Amino acid sequence: MKVAMRITTGQMEGTPLLFPPGQYLFGRAEGCHVLFSRSSIVSRRHCLLIVTEEMITVRDLESRNGTCVNKMPLEGERQLEHGDLLEIGESVFQIEITKSEAKGPLGIEVSGKPLDETINMPLGSTATDTKLALTGASGDAKKNSASSLPERPQTTAS
Repeated sequence: MKVAMRITTGQMEGTPLLFPPGQYLFGRAEGCHVLFSRSSIVSRRHCLLIVTEEMITVRDLESRNGTCVNKMPLEGERQLEHGDLLEIGESVFQIEITKSEAKGPLGIEVSGKPLDETINMPLGSTATDTKLALTGASGDAKKNSASSLPERPQTTAS
């Protein structure tokens, strides 16, 4: 199964993000795999996307403004289907699922954590595995590879 999330509203409208099997953290905090601007209404650790060969699920991480699927507030975790609309802050993503054999859409591949690894959830932790940042009021995207990001010391949340 190949999973893409096409940005339909918000920054980078029309851009597909590709998610191979793994876990992906969305939010404003450093270390999130999909990073939103600090001025966004997205929480520091907003939601977690889990992609396997069989399914895709999203879990709200008790975000302040919530996560919605098809305009309905998400409580806990939910499986996503082809065509679903996932709302995170001001951004809306349309879920596109294709069979592994089919040629999937071209887009920006997001790197995440393997399914068998635990994602470090404390707000004070930092990581350098962010590949895509949704930043800037103009909707400009910044693509960073993990090797090009500077090493930063761990900080505690205030």
